[in-house]
Amino acid sequence: EIHCDILHDAESCCRKETVYLVWGVSPSATNSKKLQSTEHPFMKKHLLIFLLVLLAAGCAAKEPPFDAVRVFSDAEQNMHAEKYEKAHKDYQKIQEKSPDKSYDAIIMLRIADTYYGEEKYSEALVEYQNFLNYHPVHKDAAYAQFQIGMCNYRELTTIDRDPTPAHMVGREMTKLLEKYPKSGYEEQEKKYIAICLNWIADYEL
Repeated sequence: EIHCDILHDAESCCRKETVYLVWGVSPSATNSKKLQSTEHPFMKKHLLIFLLVLLAAGCAAKEPPFDAVRVFSDAEQNMHAEKYEKAHKDYQKIQEKSPDKSYDAIIMLRIADTYYGEEKYSEALVEYQNFLNYHPVHKDAAYAQFQIGMCNYRELTTIDRDPTPAHMVGREMTKLLEKYPKSGYEEQEKKYIAICLNWIADYEL
């Protein structure tokens, strides 16, 4: 019986060795790898960092494309809510990330309007003029010309100050009458021209 047990144990050992050999791994090799893994824990750490870097790169590569339509819609909502600064940033973002829309008439006009809404009249005037330079026959060209006159009008302060803005209002409103005679701004043009003429007269007294 003892002899049979010894044979049985030997047979079991051979079978285990055979399994290790089939898979190409020996018990001694397995033990060696365990020792190596315990002797070099920093390798696991470096491997984890490497995997995280790859994952981050993959996420960055899958960043969704810029949606100009959605951003424009957000900007329009901010304009209606008189949140001019937020709207301005969105319109500029469209210009920066959608080069084909850099000189889009509506975007240029909206940027000018945000400056006007923020009471930055000098900046607004420049943008309205840029709009007219690129889109002189656009359906909103008369509006842009009227706004140039209004930017100058908003710069008027007291009678004892520089009358240049008053002269500019008269000049720009007259230009509006001449270039866009059926613009629909006729009554307002005449109103502001009259105000500025009276302002200049009072200044010269």
